[in-house]
Amino acid sequence: MAEEFKVNTYIVAGVIGISAGGLLLVRSVRTFRTVSYWNTIGMTTVGILMVYGGVKAFQMKGSKDTEKATSAIKEDVTKVIAEVGETTEVAAAEFTQNQRERLAKKGHALKDGSFPIRNKSDLKNAIKTWGLAKKSNKAKAKKFIKLRAKQLNATELLPSTW
Repeated sequence: MAEEFKVNTYIVAGVIGISAGGLLLVRSVRTFRTVSYWNTIGMTTVGILMVYGGVKAFQMKGSKDTEKATSAIKEDVTKVIAEVGETTEVAAAEFTQNQRERLAKKGHALKDGSFPIRNKSDLKNAIKTWGLAKKSNKAKAKKFIKLRAKQLNATELLPSTW
């Protein structure tokens, strides 16, 4: 399957503006003593304006496109991490013991602080890491995950076999 390659004019303009502006700035520094001060000031000014224009072009791409792209990248990264089997380390690193204790008091984690679930993203992580729970804790963890999924109106995220 070949994915469609789209050229976004804002991105192209941003890259060109920043690159050309950067080159002008570098050149103005290198030729500082060999050309007139006015030439150096002109190159520096144009370089700065080109870099600024390039940054603005990137910003014009649109926040909706950026949000979609960001969420798609997050989903892809989460899938890859899950496939590699490192999800537990990533999820465990997100919460300090203090945070886990506070979430447990609120009912957003088990009493021991395991399976902290604040939002849908945490719910997905908890579902993925459920299989790694101790045998004695699995039933309790599964019941808690299902409860939090209902509270977050995200039961569609639960596996169909649950």
